[in-house]
Amino acid sequence: MLQKYKIAILAPNSLDSPSETFIKAHYDNLDGDVSFIYGSPVPNRVWNKETIKAKMSHKNRILSRLGLNQLKWSIREEALYQFLRKENFDVVLAEYGTLASHVVNVCRELKLPLIVSFHGFDASHTSTITSYREKYKDLFNYSSYIIGVSKKMIENLKDLGVPKSKLIYNPYGVKKDFFLTQPKYSSNNFLAVGRFVHKKAPHLTLAAFRKVFEVYPNARLIMAGNGVVTPDLSEICFDLVKLWGLDGAVSFRGSTSHDEILELMRSSFCFLQHSVTPLSGDMEGTPVAIIEASASALPVISTIHAGIPEVILHEKTGYLVKEKEVDKMANYMLMLFEDRKLAKTLGESGREAMRMEYTMEKHISVINQLIRDVIRRSQN
Repeated sequence: MLQKYKIAILAPNSLDSPSETFIKAHYDNLDGDVSFIYGSPVPNRVWNKETIKAKMSHKNRILSRLGLNQLKWSIREEALYQFLRKENFDVVLAEYGTLASHVVNVCRELKLPLIVSFHGFDASHTSTITSYREKYKDLFNYSSYIIGVSKKMIENLKDLGVPKSKLIYNPYGVKKDFFLTQPKYSSNNFLAVGRFVHKKAPHLTLAAFRKVFEVYPNARLIMAGNGVVTPDLSEICFDLVKLWGLDGAVSFRGSTSHDEILELMRSSFCFLQHSVTPLSGDMEGTPVAIIEASASALPVISTIHAGIPEVILHEKTGYLVKEKEVDKMANYMLMLFEDRKLAKTLGESGREAMRMEYTMEKHISVINQLIRDVIRRSQN
């Protein structure tokens, strides 16, 4: 039986964040005694427990209230340091490079092995890269491993200076219940799941659907997800639906649970996502919803963006268009709307491809192996 280690997962948001199910998957499935500490920029809350507070002398507490902190780092760093030391963790898994760069000094002081998982904007967003460039150098130097979830992200991380020996390619995995889902290929429902943010370009998905609706007024589009960040594109999409006369054809479901997503997969025949690279440079990693849709045997129509071409094989498991090629996306949508046998063939091929490369077991096993490796090295 493998030894179970004490693992601290550090993340910016709580475990119930609807757009970060990949982080909850780490908490639920890693092989060890896992604690989840969240907050930004330095985590300061333990999941389902208390806020972490630093034990300080009366003098230092008064000085800190006066803005005259004499500690060698921030109050939150001191609190995290004391908590990690007290709990005697074996390893830290930091979610997002930006957060990891704020905790690297604490890990170094404790001689704690640090594994960092990048997820998207932290390896692509132009202003983020600019402001964190120096912090990243220190992070890359200390970290044991740096995980990227797409091959495009791995290339970005190489360009940022991560040593090849530390880079690990590990795309997200899919829960088993998606593989058991059976789509309704006779349905007229197209499905889109994702936040209403610029890189997911929900307005362009709507624009493509509009062209399908002009030919087939019985076509329907279900859009699940919300903005999460402010400002978002939700209201713009609401306005476009009214402007284009799509009120009865498009439904917005807002934030949805895991079970609700499964039901939407079952009641649809095709999945859509028109991801783009906005002016900010922010890019996807490998979109989880696309992997889930393909595992659910839905054909996927998406864009040549970030890790998407690694997941969706053009003309084999779905169709890919260049970013902002709305007309071409609409043409593929029309093709599948008219040929449900083709939709089923592509969807079933996608499911088999996901079974080979994108299972949750495979994704988690990679991280478990990295954890065992860094702890073994730290103990020698």
